[in-house]
Amino acid sequence: MYKWKEVRRLKAEGLGIKTIARKLNISKNTVKKYLKSSIPPVFNKPSRQSGLTEFETEIEKMVGNEFIGTRIYNEVKKLGYEGSLSSVHRFLHRINKQKEINFKYIFRS
Repeated sequence: MYKWKEVRRLKAEGLGIKTIARKLNISKNTVKKYLKSSIPPVFNKPSRQSGLTEFETEIEKMVGNEFIGTRIYNEVKKLGYEGSLSSVHRFLHRINKQKEINFKYIFRS
């Protein structure tokens, strides 16, 4: 968005497309595209699904049985998971964070 605004500002000052491109270190085609567009560009991050979602019910059972992260990783690995231990730890962190939020919400009401 910054570059889009800067391209429009520099063009309003009277600079040419080639000069703007050099100054901002972008291509001439990008400068032309930004000048044609009346709204700033929107960049969407592609959504990704965790490889652990298919094992979510098994992981929740293991968390209920108070298994630690490495044990859960080893058990899920036996079920066919091909990811890393750190991915399991991040997944467990999200689950625990959500439980903490739910717990606070239930007991504050």
